[in-house]
Amino acid sequence: MSVTGSQADRATEAALRITGGGHANSVERDSENGATWEVEVTRTDGSTVDVRLDQDYRLVVIEGDSEKG
Repeated sequence: MSVTGSQADRATEAALRITGGGHANSVERDSENGATWEVEVTRTDGSTVDVRLDQDYRLVVIEGDSEKG
C-alpha cells in the first residue's frame, strides 16, 4: 500500500538522489532486507528499480523491480 506525507516525501527525495534522478512511482513501508521504506523508481534510462531505505533514509539495497515486465 502506497504511503504519503512528509516521511514518504523524504524517502522519495533520498531514493531519487541515490538513483541520480528519475521518477518515483510509489512509496511503501517495507521490512524486506532490514529496510523501512521501499521506493519504486523509474530511472532516466527507463529501467525500474526498488530502492530500499532504512529508517534514516539511508540506502539498504537497490534491486531490479521483478513486478515489471
